[in-house]
Amino acid sequence: VGVAAGRREQRVGALRGRSRYSARLRARPDGLSFGGFWSPWSAAGSADTPAGGH
Repeated sequence: VGVAAGRREQRVGALRGRSRYSARLRARPDGLSFGGFWSPWSAAGSADTPAGGH
């Protein structure tokens, strides 16, 4: 999932209820204010969805 420059969050839809999801993140330089290569992957984080989903 791509996140627009300057944003600090991204909503993800169509998740199943009563499920655990995990994600890892990395950053890509924009080439203007920061150059270089992709960052290393972060450690995994997880979250549980409530019974109704969302």
